[in-house]
Amino acid sequence: MKALLLLFTLPLAALESPLSLSDFQGNFLSVTNRFNGSVDFIHLKKLDRGGGLVWENSRNPLGVDLRASAVSVDPAGNLVIAALRGSGPKALLSVLRYRMDGQLDWERDYDDGQRNVPTAAAIDREGNIYLGGNVLRGGRSIAKLWKLDPFGTVRWSREYGDVGNNYASQLQLDIRGSILLGVEVYYSQTAVSGQYTLVSVEYDPEGHQVSVR
Repeated sequence: MKALLLLFTLPLAALESPLSLSDFQGNFLSVTNRFNGSVDFIHLKKLDRGGGLVWENSRNPLGVDLRASAVSVDPAGNLVIAALRGSGPKALLSVLRYRMDGQLDWERDYDDGQRNVPTAAAIDREGNIYLGGNVLRGGRSIAKLWKLDPFGTVRWSREYGDVGNNYASQLQLDIRGSILLGVEVYYSQTAVSGQYTLVSVEYDPEGHQVSVR
């Protein structure tokens, strides 16, 4: 069974910003960033094939911004959301998993002292979660890849980007279990200043870099 993959950019303002996908039964899942007058929060909705409402839920931590930026569905039909909790340099990478019935299964925050912004998500047939994203360090953006087990424990993380600014924009799993991270490399202060190059960085399931194309 192939992992379902959708890529999204982080919302630039506290407006409704829908992320949508279908599960393996053809149900429609919508994840929306909304603003309640004080903070951003996540609103979820599941519709059946005929458009009927199956369930509706929201995640609204008291006094804290929570903004979804990537979603995927695992083989069991659970909805996984990668989000940014908080604002500014202290914002945290947050991952939430909702069961098929719309109830929150688990929620994990990851704090390594850096502002990790997720941009893409994919899930393999065993339920392992892969996240692509970016971290700002030393005035540069570095692309980052995480592997989490089905319960949200980080198995490993990898970074890509020795020069320029690197932005993870795509994430895909192939039938061999390899992870393909699409990275936009922006060169600054060079002869090709202002130009983007898109590269595909391949990793094996253990996180070893296989190739860059």
